[in-house]
Amino acid sequence: MKDKPAGKLLLVDDHPLMRESLVTYIEDHCKGQLTVVAQAGDGVAAIEAVKKHRPTVALVDIGLPLMDGITAIREMKKIHPALVVLVFSTFEDQCHVVSAIRSGADDYIFKKDATAAQVVGNIFRAVGGAAPAAKTLQNRLFTAIRGADPEKLDFGITPLTGAELEVIKLAAHSGYSMKEMAQKLGGEQGALSENTVRKHLTHAYEKLGARNQSHAVALAIKSGLISADEASPH
Repeated sequence: MKDKPAGKLLLVDDHPLMRESLVTYIEDHCKGQLTVVAQAGDGVAAIEAVKKHRPTVALVDIGLPLMDGITAIREMKKIHPALVVLVFSTFEDQCHVVSAIRSGADDYIFKKDATAAQVVGNIFRAVGGAAPAAKTLQNRLFTAIRGADPEKLDFGITPLTGAELEVIKLAAHSGYSMKEMAQKLGGEQGALSENTVRKHLTHAYEKLGARNQSHAVALAIKSGLISADEASPH
């Protein structure tokens, strides 16, 4: 790695394995140039890590618990304006990309496309002030905008949190009761309360501008937040 030192890195992702694999790669290939000073598994912890460690750069997922990545980036930038932020996410819709840029992100990397080497390369480029790599933010965003139906390019929708998005996906399956959705969303941690699920649905409706459950699902598909396959019963 011949890039100039990028300094201190904060990794923000709710999947420990993802963080661990990047830490291992950085320790093996970036000694003296890039150091992981902190890790966080949710948006609230990420903000606290910025306050405590004052990292040079942060790699942030969007679908985070407690506080979504878009909101967390905005708050992190308020605390530490010089912080360079790269989004590393599975969300590929224009809504999330544009909202991430508006919140202060310096690059947006799609997880399915990236190797550890490419992620680190983007980190060095961003810290050095270079434009995002062609295969990440610029190329994918511009291609999506030019090739999309204009009616589907609604950047005014506020991105849903991970929990809100999951509720909308489950809501698309008309056979699920509120209780069943609460159980599915709780996973190994135990069922959520039905009231919590209702709150997620209400927030999702407000962000999407939806009148009801079926309208919310339709808007989510139209805006690229979920695919038609994800909204189909399995």
